[in-house]
Amino acid sequence: VVRIGAELSGLVVSLESKIAVVALLGEENAAASAATAAIGEPASVQLLADEPSLPLVGGGVFSPLGAPLPPHEAPQAGTAEVLPLLGTPLPAISARARSTQPLLTGLKVVDTFFPLAHGQKLGMVGDRGTGKRQALLDLLRNQRQLAGLGGGCVPVERVVYVSVGQSPDSVEKLAEDLGSEASLVVAAPTDTWGMHYLAPFAGLALANAHRARGEHVMLVIDDSGSWTGA
Repeated sequence: VVRIGAELSGLVVSLESKIAVVALLGEENAAASAATAAIGEPASVQLLADEPSLPLVGGGVFSPLGAPLPPHEAPQAGTAEVLPLLGTPLPAISARARSTQPLLTGLKVVDTFFPLAHGQKLGMVGDRGTGKRQALLDLLRNQRQLAGLGGGCVPVERVVYVSVGQSPDSVEKLAEDLGSEASLVVAAPTDTWGMHYLAPFAGLALANAHRARGEHVMLVIDDSGSWTGA
């Protein structure tokens, strides 16, 4: 990660002998203006870190780099732990636990015909306006009710929701529906593609950190089409 000028940061995506390709991080118009002002001033480019990172947070609405997004308050810091977003090795498939614990969704069609388990990955494919996001929100709301059932039912305890390219109105509605305990990582439509690219990695880093603490975590990336476009 490099600092360009006084306020702009960027992610180095390609480095050659004389050329460095940098993905700007931040709001698109502001990033473009700051980058234009910094052109021709090599001394204004400084190395900040070997890779992007964000603080471990317990809830809130923030950017992929951990900055709280107005009008929301600063996220609650669980510890001083800083999570790297890229380059963290994943455990081998043979070292991963088997998916044996059922995950009840509270959606009768899903639980009857497409039962899920903790540890599984699920892709919801469909055209826009077919209710994918609403089904996810219903699933997350149902977890609060399922928490009091007992009888071996293990609900999701922590939600990390990654919003890529959604409008501010949609993000505010999501924040209201998910509640203050959820972590909402937001890459806005006006952000650079570098921020869109980092958003799922930020969500994955948070989800893995909470999982390592023994919590049952659900990570949602909405949507993968906007991310692959970045």
